[in-house]
Amino acid sequence: MEIGDIRIIPVKGMKLIEKGDDLTGIILDRLGQQSAAIEESDVVVITSKVVSKAEGRIVPLSSVQPTRAAMALAKVAGRDPRTCELILRNCKKTWGVVGTGAAGVAFFEEHPDTFPIGRDKVHELFRKEPTMILAEMASGFIATDAGIDCSNVHGTENALLLPADANESCKRIRQEIREKTGKTVAVVISDTDIRYQRFGSVDQAIGSWGIETIATHFGQPDLYGKPKIGGIDGTVDMISNAASLVMGNTDLAVPVALVRGVQYRVVERGMDKIQVPPGKVAENVFRNIWLDLRKWFYNLVGF
Repeated sequence: MEIGDIRIIPVKGMKLIEKGDDLTGIILDRLGQQSAAIEESDVVVITSKVVSKAEGRIVPLSSVQPTRAAMALAKVAGRDPRTCELILRNCKKTWGVVGTGAAGVAFFEEHPDTFPIGRDKVHELFRKEPTMILAEMASGFIATDAGIDCSNVHGTENALLLPADANESCKRIRQEIREKTGKTVAVVISDTDIRYQRFGSVDQAIGSWGIETIATHFGQPDLYGKPKIGGIDGTVDMISNAASLVMGNTDLAVPVALVRGVQYRVVERGMDKIQVPPGKVAENVFRNIWLDLRKWFYNLVGF
């Protein structure tokens, strides 16, 4: 992927999206109000929440009857059994529970300015959701809590699921944009998730259409002519992250952005399966335990 000057345009003033809304039409209307029409080869980045709302993916928790498996998961994770039921219904498999609450409280105690809402509120919120559940989706994508979220959803007893097929949603929106404007763009749906090795969350792509998922320079010569090991760029993830700088996860109500100026390869397909299989991750954990034992042995007896 070649990158020149890039411009990121937030789509402001969008209404609260409801089931059945013409999301594409609303986006184009708001752009028109901003005098910022879509151009050829723009990348349209849309947060998963508004796509899910338009597709009617809101589930009242009162309608969810937890199964025995959900009750067991809730007991282990310290979570609402109804949420656990939705997680189990919407993933292939759960891979573990991450104790984010304890980690968040510990981080707050060391860096209190990070959470400017007061100590009592911080502890209250982390007690409410002390963990996150790692779930493998049908697409192979790993999402905390299967991407299920209750934030930015009306009421306190409603949960929002991810789009049923984010690639297909991107494909449909891309086609609608082409029909309405005559422009060919790429569409990316993004979602916010945590990073397990760093504090803080980032936006990443969960679906796309019309853009190469990754751009690889593996094996290409570097500045000194040596073949590069690495250089596999997560194109759609980088674009999602960049777009998030003008979007918002609280009450900013900017769920869509145009990314203009990215030079990308057009492909007539969705986001490739780029997730490392969780089983391979677990395999490498055990392999590293074995390597640590070998290092301990060599240090003890010498070579």
